[in-house]
Amino acid sequence: MLPLATDYVDFFDRFTEALNMVGNVSGMDASRLMEQIQETRTDLLLIRLDQVASETISFHQAKTTIDAIYDIVRDAAYFTIDPERFREHRRGAPPASVADFLREDIRLGHTKRGSFIFTLVARLGETNTGDSRLEADMPLAREVLTSLARNVERISTRGDNPQRDVELNELDLRTRLVKPLRKITDSAGVRSVDLSFEWASGESRPDVGLRPIVLTRDILSEGPRNPMMAIEESSAVRIGEHRAITGYVQSLRHNGTDGDGVAEISAEVDGLPTTVTAYLSAEAHEVAIRAYSNRTPLTVEGDLVYERKSWVFHAVSRVTGQGSTLWSQ
Repeated sequence: MLPLATDYVDFFDRFTEALNMVGNVSGMDASRLMEQIQETRTDLLLIRLDQVASETISFHQAKTTIDAIYDIVRDAAYFTIDPERFREHRRGAPPASVADFLREDIRLGHTKRGSFIFTLVARLGETNTGDSRLEADMPLAREVLTSLARNVERISTRGDNPQRDVELNELDLRTRLVKPLRKITDSAGVRSVDLSFEWASGESRPDVGLRPIVLTRDILSEGPRNPMMAIEESSAVRIGEHRAITGYVQSLRHNGTDGDGVAEISAEVDGLPTTVTAYLSAEAHEVAIRAYSNRTPLTVEGDLVYERKSWVFHAVSRVTGQGSTLWSQ
């Protein structure tokens, strides 16, 4: 008996009557009834700002937050749809399918009660077909939010992970997510940004995003955990520590005419995604070039230094690529 002819002049009145009748029978108001219907085929991402002053925020802070949320969702979609292009063209424009996802599949919903909770509604739609990258029978919106939840959880733990080698292909995404998340917490008075996922009942629930994820300013800050090592941007710390890191080469450049080079590597240091600069000899640079061309992990071992708010290898003793590719000094 639900009226479906939207072109009738009294459609809105009849639809409102039907909605009220169903609401009276189910004991729900119209807004809750709408949420109940949508929950079967929509995932929700709730982004909450935990801040000192909860009554108001400035327009500047609101714009910064919305822009950061947009970047977070866009990068998660980009990585999910085309991880190789995401890794290869980190500063390039995303493919058209990412724009389609942002325009059609993800929406900004009604604000929840609480300290500035932004509600993102991901409409699941149909399941994926014909794409070898996407998981079988999983809607694109579900896979994007699942990937986002998994990587944000990894950022929040900052600890050792026995599955780190399996997750190396996601280091580029975690590195990209830190920057917009940090922009949100850099606003005055913000203590943390909290992310909660509510998974649609119409799909099997994933094994991530099952509890709120709290990201404080300290977790999202770059550099070592020890606050005594914090420095002014213009100064430098030259504390060499022999360490090894593994990640993906994101850029390469020659450093002189003798074949030496510099590699920028997406990796984790102390559990935090970051970019590590490695100054390499000609032989080590060749190994890095092969790892970049094959999109395989590269392990660099040597004297790791934290300077000017970034990690740098100045004395590289060993570089290992996939398989038998190896350079050692």
